[in-house]
Amino acid sequence: SSRCSCGGTSAVNIQMVRAVSEEELRQHRSADACWLAIDGDVYDVTEFLDEHPGGRGTLLKHAGGDASAAFWSHHSAALIQRHEER
Repeated sequence: SSRCSCGGTSAVNIQMVRAVSEEELRQHRSADACWLAIDGDVYDVTEFLDEHPGGRGTLLKHAGGDASAAFWSHHSAALIQRHEER
């Protein structure tokens, strides 16, 4: 897991999920269970929905699927590295 403040007022846990099938990933596409795949890794971002600077709708739009292209169009590798070091 990593902690991400991403411009918000508090840090929340973003949990990396164990290896899952695409079918299982697709089952987590709501505000109650929001999982995203980024470059093959799956993250549970449910607790981060209200903290995301781009709004919860941005995350929910990609919930249950591959969010890699959308993620990298708004985030830098430096941001990720900084949060992984926490």
